[in-house]
Amino acid sequence: MEKMHNQKATFKSLTPALDLSQGTEMLSEFTSEALNLLIDAENYFHTLEKFPVDQGAAANLFKIFHTIKGLSGFLNLEDIQLLSWETEKMLDLVRKEKIEFQGDVVLLTSRAINSLRKLLLLLDEQIANRGRLNSSYPDVGPLIEELKNISGGPSPAVKHVPRRNIRPGAVVGHGLEQRLISERDEAFRLKDQAERISKMKSEYLASMSHEIRTLMNSILGFSNVLQNSALSEKQREQLNNIVMSGKLLLEIVNDILDFSKSEMGKLKFEAIDFELKSLLENVIKIVQPRLQNKPVQLSFQVQEQVDSNLIGDPTRLQQVLMNLVDNAIKFTEKGAVTIFVDREDKKEGQDLSWAGPSQTLRFIVQDTGIGIPKNKQSILFESFTQMEKSTARLYGGSGLGLSICRSYVEGMGGEIWIESQPGQGSQFIFVLTFGIRRDGEAAAANQKNSEKGSEKISRDEIEQISCAGAKVLVVDDSTPNLELMQAYFETLGCLGDYVASGQEAIERLKKNQYDICFMDLQMPDLDGMETTKIIRKEGNRDLPIIALTAADADEEKEACLKVGMHGYLLKPFEVLDLKEKIIQYVRRK
Repeated sequence: MEKMHNQKATFKSLTPALDLSQGTEMLSEFTSEALNLLIDAENYFHTLEKFPVDQGAAANLFKIFHTIKGLSGFLNLEDIQLLSWETEKMLDLVRKEKIEFQGDVVLLTSRAINSLRKLLLLLDEQIANRGRLNSSYPDVGPLIEELKNISGGPSPAVKHVPRRNIRPGAVVGHGLEQRLISERDEAFRLKDQAERISKMKSEYLASMSHEIRTLMNSILGFSNVLQNSALSEKQREQLNNIVMSGKLLLEIVNDILDFSKSEMGKLKFEAIDFELKSLLENVIKIVQPRLQNKPVQLSFQVQEQVDSNLIGDPTRLQQVLMNLVDNAIKFTEKGAVTIFVDREDKKEGQDLSWAGPSQTLRFIVQDTGIGIPKNKQSILFESFTQMEKSTARLYGGSGLGLSICRSYVEGMGGEIWIESQPGQGSQFIFVLTFGIRRDGEAAAANQKNSEKGSEKISRDEIEQISCAGAKVLVVDDSTPNLELMQAYFETLGCLGDYVASGQEAIERLKKNQYDICFMDLQMPDLDGMETTKIIRKEGNRDLPIIALTAADADEEKEACLKVGMHGYLLKPFEVLDLKEKIIQYVRRK
């Protein structure tokens, strides 16, 4: 700090290259805390404006800038740290009654509070956009120099305070201060109330997700088992209708939950390596059955100059593409739906998301469908929006798919828009920047951001490798789920034990050896995480334990890995999902 105090050169603000290696969670917590402190700062500032001799308000204002300076210094946020430091020095003179809180001091304090708020909001934008900043960055250098002129020595515009005889214990500005404190407390009460409501909403959605997904796991699971049985043509048609309806219901539930997470700011984005062409092939395979014999050609084209080995969030990218392609199929009766990928010329200074090499890509999902009128295009990305009421009746859907696409794309630092004319089809276009994977970096990135020791496996590999003979332990308090898992593993040729509680699982592991364990998280008495802790504590550290969860929450997934689980499966899952885990953690070892 002494080095910073003795700086003589004029400080020049530059758009900061945000260091995301220290963790976005810590940066987000600092931003939230600092913005709350500035609310207090404004209250104390207004008190001092009315009653410049209120040393309690001066001391509290000084402490706020002192706290922000310390936290920002720890996080290497130079602009925020320097501005807080110089303001703190000036306010130190005020609280020690060496200068009066009037004239330039009042003006500079107000400017410092407003400038700090702008810097914090821009920091929040950078965190949300993975380091990228679209807004213009203010130059706080001149303000810092003006503060130095006061804190470093007398200034003609600053009056030094003569000694005053203030009666000890006198209440200065008591009425106004009490009113401001009351208003501040009310603001904090409303803030706490909003946070409680948000938490209750989050917990309710997690509970709803668990209940619906658990039921859908049984409905879709047993339907899939029945599809491999001897059925009449009529029975198979009816069963296919059950499966199709169940999947559509699950899509609507997923849309609502994703939208809610977006609304509550709970979306988190990964930075792991993936192969673009494999991802596009997977999108085509998944959505192909939704054509339902329509004469529509489904394909993708990637230009030669596109590097396919990328770093980013493949799960979110795949979801955006699937939503857009599914939407295109819905409104296209014949012709083609095509995904085009090409490099986008990056503007100078456009992206700060990746410290290493990166490339900006333009994705176009083009269809030959009904097209969209110009006057309807502006509302397409709004929540719960469809062009007409008849659209919902004819094509179905929740009206959230495109809104979620926008949330994901903007959350990854990109932008999305539409180009369309009625009767001539549509183009949904989005632009995203990805890191380019270097040899040797991928494994480290994946190990940090994904399941322990896991590697992506192609669908072909899953189908070719046998897991017959693998011994599995399944722990789930739901009888239907246990029966379904038994049916799945018998199909795969696995040997299995199936127990309904964590305590039973612990006892079985004392007597038997297993290749892998699949454990439900929400169980009475001992839940899945507590059971895993005991298993690890008793010395069984190598058994791969896979969580079976119905809550699609990043916090829960992180908690699973933290207690010693190797991975997780989100309900509802299919037999090939179970097989993939066995191949990852048993057959490949």
